[in-house]
Amino acid sequence: MIRYMLTIFLSAFLLFQVQPIIGRFVLPWFGGSASVWNTCMLFFQIALLIGYCYSHIVTKYLNHKQQWVLHFGLLFVSLCFLPVQPAEWLKPNGDEDVTIAILFLLAVSIGLPFIMLSTTGPLIQAWQSRTHASFPTYRLFALSNTGSLLALLSYPFVFEPFLTRGTQSTIWAIGYGLFTVLCIGSGWQVFRKSQIENEPNQDEPIKQETSTQGDQLKNKDNGPPNLGLCALWCLLAAAASAMLLATTNQMCQEVASVPFLWILPLSLYLITFIICFDNPRWYLRRVFLVLLLSCPFLGIYLLIAGVSVPLPFQVLGYSFVMFSCCMSCHGELSRLKPSTQYLTLFYLMVSIGGAVGGSFIVLVAPNIFVSYYEFDVLLILCSVLGVGVFMFSDPEGKIPVLGWVAVPVLLGGCFLVGLHLNWDFTTSDNERVIHLSRNSYGTVRVEEIFDVETGQAEKRVLYNGRIKHGSQTMQGKISPNSYYSPSSGVGRTIVRMRQHRQQPLKIGVVGLGTGTIAAWGEKQDQVVFYEINPQVVEVAEADFNYIDLARSNGAAVSIELGDARVKLEHQLKSGSQKFDVLAIDAFSSDAIPIHLLTKECFQVYLKHLKPDGVLAIHISNRFLNLEPICYNLAKDAGCFSQHVGNDNDDEIETDGANWVLVSRSKVVLDSVVEMVEQERSSGNKISDVMSWEQLKKQWSKSSMDLVWTDDFANLVSIIDWEVSEFIGDQIDTAKKWIQK
Repeated sequence: MIRYMLTIFLSAFLLFQVQPIIGRFVLPWFGGSASVWNTCMLFFQIALLIGYCYSHIVTKYLNHKQQWVLHFGLLFVSLCFLPVQPAEWLKPNGDEDVTIAILFLLAVSIGLPFIMLSTTGPLIQAWQSRTHASFPTYRLFALSNTGSLLALLSYPFVFEPFLTRGTQSTIWAIGYGLFTVLCIGSGWQVFRKSQIENEPNQDEPIKQETSTQGDQLKNKDNGPPNLGLCALWCLLAAAASAMLLATTNQMCQEVASVPFLWILPLSLYLITFIICFDNPRWYLRRVFLVLLLSCPFLGIYLLIAGVSVPLPFQVLGYSFVMFSCCMSCHGELSRLKPSTQYLTLFYLMVSIGGAVGGSFIVLVAPNIFVSYYEFDVLLILCSVLGVGVFMFSDPEGKIPVLGWVAVPVLLGGCFLVGLHLNWDFTTSDNERVIHLSRNSYGTVRVEEIFDVETGQAEKRVLYNGRIKHGSQTMQGKISPNSYYSPSSGVGRTIVRMRQHRQQPLKIGVVGLGTGTIAAWGEKQDQVVFYEINPQVVEVAEADFNYIDLARSNGAAVSIELGDARVKLEHQLKSGSQKFDVLAIDAFSSDAIPIHLLTKECFQVYLKHLKPDGVLAIHISNRFLNLEPICYNLAKDAGCFSQHVGNDNDDEIETDGANWVLVSRSKVVLDSVVEMVEQERSSGNKISDVMSWEQLKKQWSKSSMDLVWTDDFANLVSIIDWEVSEFIGDQIDTAKKWIQK
């Protein structure tokens, strides 16, 4: 029995350990967005489905000898995939379909080992039910999820901080080799026992473990599960799986797609499995029904007030919503589980549901929704499922009183969700939405502010997610504004560089937005944008005029479609771009594509600059303090750096922004500082420069010497965890409301 338990535990540990490992390899290649991790999750769910399907088929149609021989052969072949590292030839060029490219890369890199690991749970449990029939088989499912949970929790705290990706991959390969030995040994034990006992008929197990809870939704004769029950298993599993990915997407798009924010929701998801399948008494139906009914209200509050809610509250709030929904779905799954005779069928249905839920989030939602509406939809679906199963699962057919109470609460929650679904199309009297679209890189929204009396447009604003990414006045002269105005760090750099060069400039920009920086282009200048999202390119060229303005001024403007890092690395093969200024402004919503702020990527930037060129990094962010990262990267590269900030000023169409300027030339940076100080002395105090010694007083100790690399990026140390101001504001608001 110990051998079975070790095999299941190790397989689950490896199964979930490889997910963040391979994710770290893949993420920098495909733009670092939250959708990359969700696509990886879809692959894992599909591979899990294949593994469960394999287990169901071989246990149903093959005898133990045939099972062992087939499994041994596949395990041996899977060793050829080790170590699990994507080959360089799989690196994208930038113009591929992201979803297909990621799925293909994962299939080639880890496909068979992952499938073999995924077969272990149901296959070993089926073997164990024949050799140790007295042991409660479904508790092994809880053990499997415990191994998965330990793998996830250990990765960000044990493996990621201290080991490179290559070392992680090697250690994982050694663990997979040990798993192979244990799995072959377990199969051999069953084969030998079946030979001694003269192999009983496959359709007549030695002993069946039956469920301990009666339920009218089950087959009362304990016969084969009917179609309706199988469909309900799938639906419950699909709802929980989809909620997991929708929540992960929601959190990652506002901060960064990093292991910590992948692992937290996935860990909670696994905890719900552990709680529900370890023992029926852990799932308190009435308690979790009440928690489930609160989810639509809390979820919509977080979506509406998200910009003003501190990160800790957002993470806790979304985690609570997802945990409550998954507990309800998995708790009902546990109550409806069949006898062990149909164990592999049950797991197959659960895995089908998981794959369906993942496919909905990754493949369907981006093509049918113009914004992240799937989170709203799942709030309703999970609530309806939970209330429905609660009301109609009484063995005597009675509907409990709490069920009737839950119905009006559910209707209220659905009404609130419906209001939020209309939120994107609801504007004030002088605003209208002229563009709203979405793809795997996020949502793009363009609002137009117009004069109510004349109906003429006065201003257009681009939003990526919930964050403003540029604007343009539709009346009068077009000029650089927003985060790229003359008082901004990048604006001052371009002005100083033009004075210094006395010749046309070559400007590179990572991140297109509205294309505002193109407005700085003059005759014979070259402006090269690197943009990963084709919808942003479409909007910048169709709804804004900055690119046309630059071209009419005689500047050559080009757009390189694809991930900026991949494009810049490819361009290095034919030589440096020799930019005078290279601006980094690739943040989607407020999320940070970490692979664009690592030591390795920094070296790529510097190689594309002229010896005295300037790298300008836009670091404005609500939750993360990126100053120490940029400072340490510049210091590590032997460069000088300077922080330049400017305040918001509506009169001159300027948004507050923080930029870090990096250059090998101290003279160039000093000239920018001199420009700002001269203006401040003359009374123009919109811009300011602060020394690093002043800024370091605000940094945490853990971020003082932090240098991000492709192998290691500690996001936790630069997060703003301050919540006291937010709590004070909420208390003041509540007091005013009570007084009224």
